[in-house]
Amino acid sequence: MPESSLFSPLIDHPGVVASVVLTGVPAHLSSAFDYLVPEELVKDVQIGVPVEVKLAGSKRIGWVVELTDHSDFQGQLQPILRVLSPFPLLTAPVWQAIKQVAHWRVGTASQLLRAAIPARHVSAEKAFLKSLSAGDGKQAVQETSASGSSVASPEVPSEDEPAALPEPAGAFTAYQLGEPFLKHLLSGDQPQAIWQYQPATHTSDFDAPALTELLSPLLVRDAGVLLVVPTAREAQALADELSGQLPVEAAVMHHEFSAAERYRMFLEVKSGISKFVIGTRSAIWAPVADLELILVLGSGDDSLQSPKAPYAATWEIAKIRARIENTALILGSLAPSLWDCWQLQNAGMHLIAPTRQQWQKRGLQLIYQDEVQAERAGASAWSRLPQFAHHQLKKALDQGLPVLVSVRSGGYIPTITCRSCGTRAACKRCGGPLSTTSSANTTSPFETMACAWCGTKPTQYRCSECQGTNFRAGRIGADRTAEELGRAFPQIPVLVSSAARGIIKEVRERAQIVVATPGSEPFAPQGFGAALVLDTSMALRLPDFEAESKAITDWLRLRSRLADNGSLILSGLLPVPIRQALLTGRCLPFLEEELAERRQIPLPPAVWLAQVSGSQVALQELYERLSERFSSDAATIYPPILTRGEVAQEARTETSIFEPYRLVVVAPWDQASEVAEALGEYRSQIGALRNEHFLVKVQPQSLT
Repeated sequence: MPESSLFSPLIDHPGVVASVVLTGVPAHLSSAFDYLVPEELVKDVQIGVPVEVKLAGSKRIGWVVELTDHSDFQGQLQPILRVLSPFPLLTAPVWQAIKQVAHWRVGTASQLLRAAIPARHVSAEKAFLKSLSAGDGKQAVQETSASGSSVASPEVPSEDEPAALPEPAGAFTAYQLGEPFLKHLLSGDQPQAIWQYQPATHTSDFDAPALTELLSPLLVRDAGVLLVVPTAREAQALADELSGQLPVEAAVMHHEFSAAERYRMFLEVKSGISKFVIGTRSAIWAPVADLELILVLGSGDDSLQSPKAPYAATWEIAKIRARIENTALILGSLAPSLWDCWQLQNAGMHLIAPTRQQWQKRGLQLIYQDEVQAERAGASAWSRLPQFAHHQLKKALDQGLPVLVSVRSGGYIPTITCRSCGTRAACKRCGGPLSTTSSANTTSPFETMACAWCGTKPTQYRCSECQGTNFRAGRIGADRTAEELGRAFPQIPVLVSSAARGIIKEVRERAQIVVATPGSEPFAPQGFGAALVLDTSMALRLPDFEAESKAITDWLRLRSRLADNGSLILSGLLPVPIRQALLTGRCLPFLEEELAERRQIPLPPAVWLAQVSGSQVALQELYERLSERFSSDAATIYPPILTRGEVAQEARTETSIFEPYRLVVVAPWDQASEVAEALGEYRSQIGALRNEHFLVKVQPQSLT
C-alpha cells in the first residue's frame, strides 16, 4: 500500500484562512484553530480583531492571530460567523508577550487574553467611533463617563499657549546611579534597573518629584510611558499628584471604573491618543504606542500578583514586554525583594538606591528592643504591647499627634489554633481557616465562629492532628487590637482602617490611634508622631517565600507616614540583619545572604519551581511521564503527596471541593523552559483523556 494512501489528502482551502485563539476553553483546546474567512468579511477580518466562530456546534469568541492562504487541517474548515469589533485590539507585541507568559507560567493564551483586553462595550465603542469621525478623539471620554466618575483624559496644551511646567529639581538623579540611568534612557538605550525609592513626603506613597524628572523629557518628545502601581487608590492619587507637573496628563486605567470607561480608555490608548498610562495590574497589557519606558512601582506587592491562572506577576510581564518591544524598564519598591536581588545578580539589572544623606534627611528614629533589653524587662518584654512601646505611643499622643498601629490581619480573631499542638483550625467543608467575628458574650463559643471562606458555622471542634478539643486565638486582628488599645488609652479615640471595615484615606491632626492592616494605612496632614508594628515575629514567619522582604517593605511604608523626627516602633525581637536593613536602608546584604541559602536548599528564586494540584491518579501519571523524560540533573520531580493542613481529614472525601494531592517540580533555570513546555504538554494530554482539571502554580508564594 502506498504511503500516501495511509492518510487523508490535504484539502485545498481557497481564500483567506484565519488562525483563531478561542477564549474560555480548557487547556487542551487552547491552541489556534483555522477558520475560513468568508468573502464578505475579508475586508473586516484583520489580525487582532475579535470574531465569533463555531466549535463543536457551540458559538465561541476568539481572536485572529494570523492570516494565511492555506491550512494543514485535513477536513472542511468552518467559516468565521462575524467580526465583533472593527478595531484590531490585540497587537502583535502584546500577543507575543501573552504566548511567552503562558509558556513560562504553564498557562494558556486564553487565560491571559481575558486580562489583557477588557470586555467589549458596544455603546462606548460607538461613542469612540463617532468622536473619531468628528475629529475629536479626546472629547468622548467625558461622554462615556457622564455618570460622574473621574477618568483622566490627556489634554495636550496648544502650541499657542504652552503650559508652564516646573523645572525638575534633580530628585531622580540624586539617587545612586539615577543620573547615568537617565542619560542612557535619553540617549536611546534600553536600560533596566531596580529602583528603591523613598516617598517625597509623608502624604505620598511615591517619589513624585523623581518621577517628574524621569518622565518629563520622554513625554516632551511624545514617547509612550506605562506606569503600573498596586491599587486603584494609588493610581488615582499618583495621577493627581503628577497632574500639572508633566507635559501631558495621564490616562488612568483600573478596575474601579465602569466597563464602558475601561473599554473606552483602552481604545484611547490603542489608537495612540493617550501615550502616558497609569494603572493597576491589568494595565500592564495596555498597547501603548511608541513605548519607551515601563515602570512597575511596588513591584513586590501581592496586589500585583494575579489571583487567577496562570498567576502571572506584573513585574514578570513587564520584563517580557520590555524585551519584546525594546523598551527601558524600572521595577521600583520601598525595599528590594528576593526576586529583585536575583535579577541584580543574574539578569544584568542595576540598583538605583537612596544615598545615605537621603535616608537620614528627615531624622526618623527606629525604636526596638534587643536581647539585653528584653532580658532586663522580664516577662513584660514578651507581651503584645511592651512597656517601651506603650511609653512611645503615650509620648506622641501627649504632643497632640496621631499614632499609627500596624496589625497583620483584619477582623477580630482571624485564625484559631489548637491549644495543645498549635495546628490551625480548619473548616470541615472547604478547608478554610476558622475565625471569630466578635467578642459578644454567648452561651456557646461556636456562635461567633465561622469559616472565613465559605461561612460555615461549626458546632464542635476537634484538632485534626492531636484530636484535642480546646482552642485559642492564633492571630489577633485589627478589631480586637482596637479594643485592647481602647482599654490601654481610655481617653483617646481609636479608628480602624482595613479592607473589611473600610479604608481611611486621611485622618485629622489630633491625638488619636489608628489601627491599620498593611496597605490600608491612612495619611496624616503633618505625619504621624509614632508608628507601632505589632506581631513582628509573626510577620517574619508567614508561609511565604518573600515573608521577610515583604515585612521590611510594609514597615518602610509606615516609616514614610511619619512626621519629621517621628518614631517607628517594632515590638518583639528582630534578627540583626533585618534591624540593619531598617536602620540603614541597605537591604541587599541581607537579601544576598538569603539567596545564597536558597541555592543550597534549593528554593525560588534560585530555581524554577512549579506546584501542580489534582487527583492522585492523574498526578501519579503526570509524575511518571515527567520522571521518564527528565533525569535528576535536569529536574527534580517530587511524587504526589496528600497536603497537610489544607483540608481537614474528615473533609477528604469524594465530594470535597478541593483536590488535596500536590506534585512539585524543581528545575535549574537553564532547564526551566523545557520542563515548563513538557509540563504544559502532559497536563493538556492527561486533562483531555481523563477530563480532569489541573491547577498549576509556577513560582508560588508558598508551598502550603
